[in-house]
Amino acid sequence: MSLAGVAAAGVLGLGLALCIAEPVLAVSAAGQHRARWSAPPSCWSGRLAINFIAQSPFQRSFLRFPSPFHYHPPADALVSGTVPLRSLVVLLAVLVAGTAVAGVAAGTPRPRP
Repeated sequence: MSLAGVAAAGVLGLGLALCIAEPVLAVSAAGQHRARWSAPPSCWSGRLAINFIAQSPFQRSFLRFPSPFHYHPPADALVSGTVPLRSLVVLLAVLVAGTAVAGVAAGTPRPRP
């Protein structure tokens, strides 16, 4: 294991963390006060459930593509010492889309209770 491999896995891990966090912020920005507290666990558990179902033996492998964990192969990055660019681009595209949705949702006025 080289230092380049560790750095590549770290960059990919950062992409995964940002990919998971940003859509949660978008849902929180669009929701009401109570929904802001329940949105993060719901989003995270939903993504984990999709990942587990995709890896099950019930021929649901098409579900691996919506899961961000499919685009996070840390072992490949550790061994090769390079960042898989296709995976990183997909993870960062979700980050950009989540940021755009959060910006639009935060800018829309909501009626005060």
